[in-house]
Amino acid sequence: MSVLSGARLRLGLLRSTPPAAQGSGLVATGEVLTMTGTTQASTSSHPFSPQDPQPLAACDLAACLALDQQALGNFWSREQWRKELEDPQRLSVGRWNQERSQLLSLASGWLVAGELQVMLVAVQPAQQRQGLGRQVLQALLEMAQQLGCHIATLEVAASNQAAINLYGALGFVSCGQRSGYYRNGEDALLKCLDLKQIQARTVNRPE
Repeated sequence: MSVLSGARLRLGLLRSTPPAAQGSGLVATGEVLTMTGTTQASTSSHPFSPQDPQPLAACDLAACLALDQQALGNFWSREQWRKELEDPQRLSVGRWNQERSQLLSLASGWLVAGELQVMLVAVQPAQQRQGLGRQVLQALLEMAQQLGCHIATLEVAASNQAAINLYGALGFVSCGQRSGYYRNGEDALLKCLDLKQIQARTVNRPE
C-alpha cells in the first residue's frame, strides 16, 4: 500500500481501501453503511471508563469481527483483524457502551516510517452525531503522536463532505489529489495533518 492510504467516511464509516475494492456497494458507490445489532463483549479488562476511547487488543478480536461484519460486510478477514490487533505497527482504538457489551465506534491506522496512515473509522448509526467518530479518531492521532509519528495521512472521496468536515475540524489540510482514483471515476483528495498540532491526552497502549 502506498504511503498515502485511502479513507472514507459515509455517515458512520470512515475507511481506507485501494481503488480495486471500489464499486462493491460498500465503498465506491457512496452508500450509507449502517451497523445493526450488537457486538460481543470482550472478556478483557482495560483501565478505562467505557466513556473513554480505549486501545483495542487481541482479546477484542470478536468485537471487531462482529462490527466489521455488521458494517463492512467482512471487509477484513479474521486473520487480517488479528494482525491489526497484534502487530505493534498497527493501532486500533474503540469506544464501548456503558456495559462494554457493544463497540460503538472504532478507528484503526498503520504506522509507516514515522507516519500514521488512517485506515478505518466506524460509528454505530444510532450513535451518530454525538462525536464518537471524532473521539476515536482523535485518540488514534494522539496515540500515534506518542509513538513518535509526525504526520497523519488519508484519502477521501471529493464528494464526501461529511468526512471532509470531520478532517477539517481535526486540522487536516489538503495536500494533493488523485484524479479518477476510485472505480466509479471519482477523485480522491489527499489529506494530511502535522501531529505536533495535536494536544494529546494520555492514551497508553495495552501491554
